[in-house]
Order: sequence, then C-alpha cells, then structure tokens
Amino acid sequence: MAERALILARAVGLNLQARQILRDQVRAAETYCRQQGYQVVGVVEVTDKYQAAAALMEALGQGGFDLVVARDPTRLSKNPAERASILSWLRSKGIRVEFVSDHL
Repeated sequence: MAERALILARAVGLNLQARQILRDQVRAAETYCRQQGYQVVGVVEVTDKYQAAAALMEALGQGGFDLVVARDPTRLSKNPAERASILSWLRSKGIRVEFVSDHL
C-alpha cells in the first residue's frame, strides 16, 4: 500500500502572484509524490506566514496521512527555530517530512 502524503504549500497573500506560487508548489510536490510512489491524500495551502503550524495541527487532527511533502523547509516557516519546532512536533506524532528541494 502506498504511503499517504499531505502536501503543504505556503505563500503570503491572496494576490495573483501568491496564487501562482501556491500552484507551482503544489505541482512540484505532486510530481515528487508520483515519482516516489506516494498517494496524495490532501493539500494544505497556507496564505498567512504564521499559519503553517496551525494548518498542520488541524490536518493531523483529521488524520489519514503518513508524511508531509513541501517544496522546501521555508514552507513550514522562514524562522529556523519555529521550523525546527514544527519538524520536531510532526516527528513526535510519527509523521515524516520530505522536501522536494532535497531531491533536485
């Protein structure tokens, strides 16, 4: 059975440029998931720079995925301490995180 992936995309704002950035991130993550044999079970699009953690907490509450895939670590947070906290929290829940940029 394929591992179930949740895609996380983040761009600040709701303008045309931000929406294009979100689409590009989702497309790259979907391609990566196909290449890895993962089943995409959801996409979380965050448009506020401080909401990635809250969005992931909500998604985790609904369950149904084994890993989170994002374009790069800054999609979790641009703040290194906050990013480390999010990664640690996800790992403590048994959720792996993979970044498309690590495999380019």
